[in-house]
Amino acid sequence: MDSSLQQVTVEQSFTPWQISRLKDRLMNYKGAKRYGWERIATDILFEEELSETYVDSEDVRPLSESLRRLANGSQTPSEQRLHAVELFLISQGYLGPNDLEQVDASRQAPLAFRDFIISDREEDSDDLSSFAAFEGTYSRVHTATHEVHHERVSLVFDSGIFTVTYQETFLKNIDSLDRLLNISSVRDRAISRDDKYTGWAVCGPFGQIIIIAKAIAYSKRPKFFMIWAETDRDDRETPATELLLLPYHGVRGVEDIEAASNALNRRQEDESEIVGLTSVTPRFQLFSRSEGRF
Repeated sequence: MDSSLQQVTVEQSFTPWQISRLKDRLMNYKGAKRYGWERIATDILFEEELSETYVDSEDVRPLSESLRRLANGSQTPSEQRLHAVELFLISQGYLGPNDLEQVDASRQAPLAFRDFIISDREEDSDDLSSFAAFEGTYSRVHTATHEVHHERVSLVFDSGIFTVTYQETFLKNIDSLDRLLNISSVRDRAISRDDKYTGWAVCGPFGQIIIIAKAIAYSKRPKFFMIWAETDRDDRETPATELLLLPYHGVRGVEDIEAASNALNRRQEDESEIVGLTSVTPRFQLFSRSEGRF
């Protein structure tokens, strides 16, 4: 067995970043070879380094469909299938044996940005440490006639930045809200769309927190949020219970920028007063602390 392949074990758990890289390298292989998914699945199952147990339990068509869904972002393959893809891409020279190693490079950009916006004053470091009270998972639920929109954001604090996971799930309204949110079998049947994002948030010394997250394994518009307000707390070390987030959708064109500016500043409920805006009016979103992580 190739010594570089011996380093890969099926027990590993693939992170979102690793899945995204596997997808990108698989698409590079498909584009270069111009093969269909069934041909690629067949070639994967002929990979000598795969265990006989896995090959015997796998079929070409289900595997090819799983690869297609990985490529279009609609579903993540099982750990065993991801492991098979990894071994195959290594053997074909499209992935190095160390290309999936998690390095701290993902933290370099947010840490550099944090260092850029804070000074060397001791007070600034103290301000940053107070942000640890925001750590936790927060959720928001919006119900409509035929659909439930469930959003969750997880914040893990470390050295002045947050690691962020944001999940946006759309559920068909087929059961009670409590069962849709808390019973996994009901939730799985009801899901019509499930998008997950990962990223980070940078904390400024004067209370600013900016969240930036990108979609896992497929291309969608990144998510940008600003934490606008929190539940008032007497003790800054007491965990926050609610956060008011403002999504930022990007720069938009307007027909009359002065009229649009005035209308937005008035924050009128009547959107008809927003003259010439090509996107929805910015809306604040209230997230409440919930149990556990996701």
